[in-house]
Amino acid sequence: MDNTNGVETESNCSYEETAAKIESALRKNLKLSEESSNRRKYEEKEWILPDVTQLPGYQPVPSNCPAWKVNMIEKKNQQLEDDARRKLIAQREEENRWKDIPEWKRNLIMEKEKRKVAPLEAERRKREEEMAKLQSMPDWKRDLILKKRGDQ
Repeated sequence: MDNTNGVETESNCSYEETAAKIESALRKNLKLSEESSNRRKYEEKEWILPDVTQLPGYQPVPSNCPAWKVNMIEKKNQQLEDDARRKLIAQREEENRWKDIPEWKRNLIMEKEKRKVAPLEAERRKREEEMAKLQSMPDWKRDLILKKRGDQ
């Protein structure tokens, strides 16, 4: 008995029987893929915002506006909706990330991540402050300081 890709065939099966078994296995796989695509469609529907008009900063489009202003308002509203959708997706992904993890372990992992990011954040802040300081200096002084650093 050969079991390849979930299809069981016996050496004494006829060609038609083997073809029928393969076809049924393919139909099962197709049905499974349709179910997973339906599940994906359901999950995508969850990302739809309940009411766009309730978003902070939403502007209703007045009826007596010129076309350029209508386009501008619609563009801003679309951007608000996209931002809100991205935030919702990020929030749900975060919830799914922590869904099966106990609270004590979640706190432990978050502390570990904070400790890992803290030195990088301090270094980035230090570089930004240094760049701001250099940009506020006159060009001649900045060139001297950068030249001196290059020599060290």
